[in-house]
Amino acid sequence: ESQRLKGEYSAFLGNFSKPILTDQLVNKLSEFAADRHVQILSFSPVKEKSDNYIKVVGVQINIASGEYKNIVLFMKDVEDAPYALRVGQWSAKMKEQRSNDGAEESRKQIVEANMEIGAISLKDE
Repeated sequence: ESQRLKGEYSAFLGNFSKPILTDQLVNKLSEFAADRHVQILSFSPVKEKSDNYIKVVGVQINIASGEYKNIVLFMKDVEDAPYALRVGQWSAKMKEQRSNDGAEESRKQIVEANMEIGAISLKDE
């Protein structure tokens, strides 16, 4: 029984996504954003959370894009990454962006989103 449990635990550890350091997280999020035409407006660290088994570090980011689809694809990239990342919570809203190009003022609708992204690591690692 003990050997079986050790084997299952080893298999679990082998299948668990790779952890990522906070500075690497910021770089990876910047890559995802560039690929999806999403502008990162701000980053701020989130207080670390942990228990006996895992540690979660993360960032709160504000992003913007001209299309809602790009925001959703950005989140999909985060969750599909080979790292132990997750979108913890998020919200989005439409916002009107005004620009003054010479003599003419233009208005454009953009989507702004705020989200918390966590990087999970096992305490054994």
